[in-house]
Amino acid sequence: MTKSGWKLVVLIPVILGVLFAAATWYAHRRLTIGPTAMTDEDRARFVAAQRILEQTVAGMKSGQVPWKQLDYSSVGSPKEEGVLLQLRRDLGAFEIMFGRWPTGIRELRRLNSGFEATLTQRFHREAIIRACRIVSVRSDSYILNCDAWDPPEDHELQLLAGRFDPGIEKFYAIQGHVILFVPPFVKNKPLPVG
Repeated sequence: MTKSGWKLVVLIPVILGVLFAAATWYAHRRLTIGPTAMTDEDRARFVAAQRILEQTVAGMKSGQVPWKQLDYSSVGSPKEEGVLLQLRRDLGAFEIMFGRWPTGIRELRRLNSGFEATLTQRFHREAIIRACRIVSVRSDSYILNCDAWDPPEDHELQLLAGRFDPGIEKFYAIQGHVILFVPPFVKNKPLPVG
């Protein structure tokens, strides 16, 4: 390599380093965003929300407020678990909007008209509707699956559900498939803290 070639090889990284340092200095000097001061009204709302949260937690600990534990620990299939969590979020949104779970998975399409769903959200929701199923274990608990699991007959399904952790929404690997068990809320029982 020629003498001028070596100079270029050394000079270019030095110039890029100087430009980066200048841009960083400018950003720190000119683009600093300061904290917004809270008004008395904001502080009062914050205190009220904190009080409600503390009362709710105390109610859960004493068993007066229904609760459910969530354990989304992986069972080794992150792709399937991600789809199940998206289905679970859609079911939660449906429950908030309509006050109940859908009667079937296709009813999730109502979410598309309930609020401004983007084209991407609609596409993903349609894929979930085609791939997933909601299996009712009892009137208040469900098994969600999105990888073509064929649930057993009702008696065997009840025995299977009896082996799940009650009160804990959790992934399970069953016969090479991934499911998400959604139990009912625990009522009249203190939340175990520890």
